[in-house]
Amino acid sequence: MASSKANVIVFGATGFTGKYIVRECAKKNNFSWSVAGRNEAKLRELLEHVSLDVGTDVTQKEIIIADCSQPESLTRMADRGKVVINCTGPYRFYGESVVKACIDCGTHYVDVTGEPEFMEKMQLMYHDLAKQNGSYVVNSCGMDSVPADIGILHFSQNFGGQVNYVETYLSVSTNSDKYESILNFTTWESAVHGFANLESLIEIRKKLFAKSKLVKPQPPIPKRPTVHPSPLFDNKPSIPFPGSDRSVIMRTQMHLANEFGARPIQCNAYLVCNSKLILWGMLLVGYFLQILTQYGFGRKLLLTFPRLFTLGMIGKDGPVQEILRNSCMTFKFYGEGWTEETMQRNNIDPKTNSEPTDSYMITSLELYDAAYGFTSMCAVQCALLLLNEPDKLPPNGGVYTPAGAFHRTSILEVLAENGVHFKIEKRGKK
Repeated sequence: MASSKANVIVFGATGFTGKYIVRECAKKNNFSWSVAGRNEAKLRELLEHVSLDVGTDVTQKEIIIADCSQPESLTRMADRGKVVINCTGPYRFYGESVVKACIDCGTHYVDVTGEPEFMEKMQLMYHDLAKQNGSYVVNSCGMDSVPADIGILHFSQNFGGQVNYVETYLSVSTNSDKYESILNFTTWESAVHGFANLESLIEIRKKLFAKSKLVKPQPPIPKRPTVHPSPLFDNKPSIPFPGSDRSVIMRTQMHLANEFGARPIQCNAYLVCNSKLILWGMLLVGYFLQILTQYGFGRKLLLTFPRLFTLGMIGKDGPVQEILRNSCMTFKFYGEGWTEETMQRNNIDPKTNSEPTDSYMITSLELYDAAYGFTSMCAVQCALLLLNEPDKLPPNGGVYTPAGAFHRTSILEVLAENGVHFKIEKRGKK
């Protein structure tokens, strides 16, 4: 056994996302790290494969045996490291026990979940305990939802005044001529159970936001039809984004309002459909989820035949590597507010201002191999920020969103060093 704690432990290392994160650790290899999971043989095989893949021998890295069904093994694991990156999904089933073990040991925790109910439940149940124990729990440190959450942070830092609202639009494209799986089955499994438990999420959200000082700002963010054209993407049809981005952003805004008295930025998130065929396909998948998840047999059908009910987008055999490598995700952010000059000239209080906005800005971000390549890089860098910039984190610990935890750190610079650049496309007066 290693004599000192590893900087990072990757738990669930042999899973689909875990393998990407282990590979990212091996590529950097400038910090101590270990792997953890249920099967020692598979973990050793993974380290051998990664060693060949990246050209660095990592076969001697510590292997920790831990199982979500055995809490004592999770405690032993958490006690061996400074930060645990948890890759075991669906998190609604396997996440809480890992969070609890980390908090009990005073170990920091990072994951890549996109499950709003799990994240909001963890904040509701464990925020105070995490603060008592000096443990930082930071959810959604991957594709869900760093681009959107940190994108809003970048937007507000560069607006030059007070932002009233931001709308995020995500467009996904690929150069591959294959039409096969593009997402991991666990993502679909999480979505099925998430839709089935919407009432539980509503109750958790009521309790969580009841503690908040969040006041709805004026003027309100524009209300868009369910299907509407996006002027940021040549008026292609857009629909509400079905992921966790808005949930994460709103909890960031709640934290900033509660802790710093900041005016919360209103936000809505949308998904751009590149054709009418894709639009109708997405609406059909949403219909399947909305109807079939309400019944046990319906959920069984959805989980047994994912390729059928996602129109080929998700299969049990996992994503096709060629499609992932050739995929591009483009985020665009459109927001309005008031310039610093306007507020000073008119003696406007930014916290209570309800006058019509006078300025706008558009920013963007392009990510390649974003679903897993970006996710693995981002999870590792978020874990390292917890270790490298403790004086820039919220005091004592707690359960946070990415921007909630890292808004004072160098996260934008760290992302830029790893090829992730937010760009200002346009700004001006309305």
